[in-house]
Amino acid sequence: MELEFKSALQFVTISTANSNLDGSGTTSLILTAGNNGTLLKTIIIKAQTNTQDGMIRFFLRNFINNNYSLLMEIPVYIVTKSSRDCSFQLVLPLNYSMMPGDKLYVSTQVADTFNIIVEALNWVNPSNSTPTENINVYVETSGAEIISTANSNLDGTGTMVQIFQAGAAATYNGCELTSILIKAMGTTTPGMIRLFIANSDGSSKTLFAEVVVPSVTQNGTNQSFSHQVLSQGSLSIRGDLKIYASTQNSENFSVIIAGSNWKYQIPS
Repeated sequence: MELEFKSALQFVTISTANSNLDGSGTTSLILTAGNNGTLLKTIIIKAQTNTQDGMIRFFLRNFINNNYSLLMEIPVYIVTKSSRDCSFQLVLPLNYSMMPGDKLYVSTQVADTFNIIVEALNWVNPSNSTPTENINVYVETSGAEIISTANSNLDGTGTMVQIFQAGAAATYNGCELTSILIKAMGTTTPGMIRLFIANSDGSSKTLFAEVVVPSVTQNGTNQSFSHQVLSQGSLSIRGDLKIYASTQNSENFSVIIAGSNWKYQIPS
């Protein structure tokens, strides 16, 4: 029987300066590979604050001998955020396989605050014990809400609206988000839409994307502002996780998220 995939997305916030390249000093554990190994798909680095020139470092800690290996260094450059300028952000496609029990850590060169979101998939044993190959079943799901209350915060505080919740973790192996559409419901002034991922109870709201909103005058012949966040690819999240959105300015936007919860089952 083939192994199944189960979402293992994790997110942490780091802010303590550490210039070491050997795994010593202050590092934060992001995830531990599952019993059958873990596939690191994508890493999102998103600053909560203004940034200085520096470095984000990722370390692998070997399960067998506990040695730290420097996996990669990601340069961070000077960015001054504002109501019209995004904070530092980088999306790293990886597709790197971790061995069972290995751990992934992260550190920052300078004491700026960064959110680290790791999209990962654990290989897990089949959900049934019969010698039959399971099939992957996708169940479409979506969420749509309106945001309108001004909120300039990047740290997960202030007024925001829950847009989406993944299917129950007890039922599904994860949820693949395929579309996040932001559509203004009128004329817009320069500002920002922010997207946060959070635990099932709404805690630990973590910024993972900002969308710059330009000045657009909507009328009978001009469309209002529209933006597709996931224009290429998708994002796999754990069951029960939630997506929230906020707006920099007190203007009306609809946020529509589409995806599919997935599970494995015996073919009928």
